[in-house]
Amino acid sequence: ANVYAPEFITDFNTRFGKQPRNPKDMHRPLSDHENLDGAMCRKEVRTLSQSLTLRYDKVLFILDPTEISRPLAGQKVIVCDYPDGRLETMHE
Repeated sequence: ANVYAPEFITDFNTRFGKQPRNPKDMHRPLSDHENLDGAMCRKEVRTLSQSLTLRYDKVLFILDPTEISRPLAGQKVIVCDYPDGRLETMHE
């Protein structure tokens, strides 16, 4: 599939691609509060155990007991799985 992809993309763009009516880039810039990375990740809720562990994708993650993580024991956290393989845990 990877060998065929460049040929397919060239053929697809030749058949279906169109030039824009206006060549000016009309995309608006993202604001500081807009997080495009966060929109592109798969989010799942997990409960952080009293021992600061959580399971995700058959892996046990152990958080370091810091001033930030200790109060989260027993709380729900969001695991963000990014397309590039990064994982991130968040709490609201």
